[in-house]
Amino acid sequence: MMLAAAFAAGGCGGGSGKAAAVSPPPSGGPLSQAQLVAKADAICARVDTEISDVKPVAPGPAEIAVVAPRSAALQRSAVAELSRLTPPPAVAPAWQRLIAYRRTLAEGLAKLASYAKQGDPRGVQAAGAALRLPRTLLASVRRAGLQRCLVSG
Repeated sequence: MMLAAAFAAGGCGGGSGKAAAVSPPPSGGPLSQAQLVAKADAICARVDTEISDVKPVAPGPAEIAVVAPRSAALQRSAVAELSRLTPPPAVAPAWQRLIAYRRTLAEGLAKLASYAKQGDPRGVQAAGAALRLPRTLLASVRRAGLQRCLVSG
């Protein structure tokens, strides 16, 4: 059960699934909040689909040892793409916390894979537990309209 939750945390999801029509950002400036949400939603929707494609059906140590490294790589890719977006000042703190969480999630998935490869069930459980979403992050990111990039829905 803990392992399934760990992989659920590894996705994005939770948004409406509808892409908002937005104009391009002003040259060199931050995106508007609508632009940021639209671009982040598009990135996270794509990554969510890719992660769903690699989630284990019955997460046991052997399957996690194979799947978790791929999920970690997808998270790192999402972090790189999301980090290239410049948020408006009003949501910059929530944005930076979101990026930091996803970076930590990628590192946690890599640790999960390592423990699974070693056959260490306590390590797997501890690594899975460490992937939980902080409630304070959830609240601030929801207020900013960026919840799609938090957890799989």
